Amino acid sequence: MSQLSDTLPPVSDTLFARLHEAFGLPEEAADLARDCASAMDLRCQPASERELEQYVLEMLNLIRSPWIERSVDENRAAWERGWQQNLDEARAGGFKPDALKPKYFRGNRFLRWQGDVVVSDNPQIEHDLFVLARRLLFGSFLSGHHMIYEIGSGSGNNLWLLSELFPDARIIGLDWVTPAVQLATELGRATGRRIEGRQFDMLKPDPAFTLEPG
Repeated sequence: MSQLSDTLPPVSDTLFARLHEAFGLPEEAADLARDCASAMDLRCQPASERELEQYVLEMLNLIRSPWIERSVDENRAAWERGWQQNLDEARAGGFKPDALKPKYFRGNRFLRWQGDVVVSDNPQIEHDLFVLARRLLFGSFLSGHHMIYEIGSGSGNNLWLLSELFPDARIIGLDWVTPAVQLATELGRATGRRIEGRQFDMLKPDPAFTLEPG
């Protein structure tokens, strides 16, 4: 792969320039995340033939790996371990945003983008775009609501951002594993934000559970 310039280009020259289009949002929606995008390295280029072959091989090896399929119990145990790790790190670090980043963002220079594969020198470009996409979507569709629920709140990453964007709203994190519920509740207490966690089994939802209007 050829080396990209060390100087960050204007965000209008990166993937961010068309990110709003992927969600059917108007061009002005980009203003919701523009300042955040300007501090990120979103440079990339189309994968070469050799790089594309490498990417396909990585995906095939992943598909063939024995741990790609899990039972419901194995899945629950994996989420328990993952969110417990985030909870432990958040407790140790004072519930800072970095400790809430989901562990499945491991970093990769490859990115599937609009039917193609691109390559970046920023191994966290997928996570960076995820951050920007959430700002676009949350700001476009959740503004004005005073009760916001997340089903499957996990590491609390979305809860933090929602509470930052909408400080007057109550943010409820619903999850089926205990560490995630604890994380949401402790996040609210530690930061003074209106965040709380509640147990909710997404696979076997309680028919008596109701969402408060708003």
